[in-house]
Amino acid sequence: MIRVLCADDESILLNELEENVRAVLPGAEILSSDDSAKLLEMSCREPVDIAFLDINMGTVDGVTVAKNLQKTNPKINIIFCTGYSEYALDALNINCSGYLMKPISEDAVRKAVDTVRYSLPDSEDDKIKVRCFGNFDISYRGKPLKFKYNKTKELVAYLIDRKGAEVSKNEVSAILFEDDEHDAYLSKLRKDLIDTTEMLHVDLIRTRKGYVAINRDAVTCDYYDYLDGDEAAADKFRGEYMAQYSWAEETLAELY
Repeated sequence: MIRVLCADDESILLNELEENVRAVLPGAEILSSDDSAKLLEMSCREPVDIAFLDINMGTVDGVTVAKNLQKTNPKINIIFCTGYSEYALDALNINCSGYLMKPISEDAVRKAVDTVRYSLPDSEDDKIKVRCFGNFDISYRGKPLKFKYNKTKELVAYLIDRKGAEVSKNEVSAILFEDDEHDAYLSKLRKDLIDTTEMLHVDLIRTRKGYVAINRDAVTCDYYDYLDGDEAAADKFRGEYMAQYSWAEETLAELY
């Protein structure tokens, strides 16, 4: 789980910052404080991944807090939040991951998180959720994923079924259309898939010329959990696998 520190000595701004961080990182544990000493105490208990720090915090400035945080968390991502541009040089001198000018929007927080210096642990909430047992379904943060074309969803289903193996365009065409004369339509489906998932900041597929594969690290999937021996996933299997697709019957037979 991603752990985030939020600090601002103005309670209204602190609450707004928390809300924006929670919108961008819904699965994160958020620790917040308007007291720099308490903030340092909290950060010493467990490693912290990101700290959003107000630079001007009264008795102890945010740059000093950041330096102390880095002593106990060498790979912490420091993102300064301030209304004063003159602190920018001090912030850069301690290798911060970001510098945001107030008022801070959700979009600004998202961009800062996307470009942090040190990588963040995977969050299950930031992965695309795939259900294969029963009818195939795909969602993100509790909402069904909407594609421009119905066949795009079936393309994802087939790539999931292949478990990360590269699939040629001829193979995909044979499965989705029962022939290989749909190159132009396949290109539209792939673009639809890429456009939809890029808006979520999720790299769902890997591509090279003429081939495509699912990125297994970008999804949580009952089928994959089942193959990994997860008992809870096994309990979900009721004899149906991607029931709306006839080509899935081969995998269903293997599951039996």
